[in-house]
Amino acid sequence: PEWYEKRVIQKERLTGHWVCKSDLYEWWKRQIRLGATLHHRYFAIMCLAIYAVKCGIPEDQLRKDAQELIPFMNEISPSDPFTQTDVDSALECYDERYCTFPRDDISKLSDIQIQKNKRNGRSQADHIKLMNFVRDEIQHSDWRNKDGRPKKEDLVRRWREAHLEGIKAECIRDLGIDRKTADKYWDMNT
Repeated sequence: PEWYEKRVIQKERLTGHWVCKSDLYEWWKRQIRLGATLHHRYFAIMCLAIYAVKCGIPEDQLRKDAQELIPFMNEISPSDPFTQTDVDSALECYDERYCTFPRDDISKLSDIQIQKNKRNGRSQADHIKLMNFVRDEIQHSDWRNKDGRPKKEDLVRRWREAHLEGIKAECIRDLGIDRKTADKYWDMNT
């Protein structure tokens, strides 16, 4: 009913997105200090606001962090100061509408390169094959159990052979199996 009311009757646009870890927001603050340039300072702060939305950072924390970046932004070009007005304008992007802003667009606007996950041009399937090969080479042993999980019948049989005077309740307790499983294989192994 709530969805129908918002989407159909009120014609609101609902955006589906997930909340990222706050590490992403902290990473972007570090990236600003490492790569902000003169003509992209405003956009770097604007993208900080976008990442704050993506990560669920409160607006007061965002404002505090953005204001702390003003002296750094002024060091980039003392002759062209970066002001509180610039920060306030950039923080207008602290809005849910920007939570799906693409990574490539953030990189273009801020002129800060954002590396994609490295697979060196391989498809995901090829990358997984290669990584599995590397894992197998590093292990130097056959780490897989190619026989699969032991059959319950074999477990019950071996337990009965080892405990000739044992009772079914002990078998269930020792093997951690269900009573019905023990019932099924108990008489088969006599």
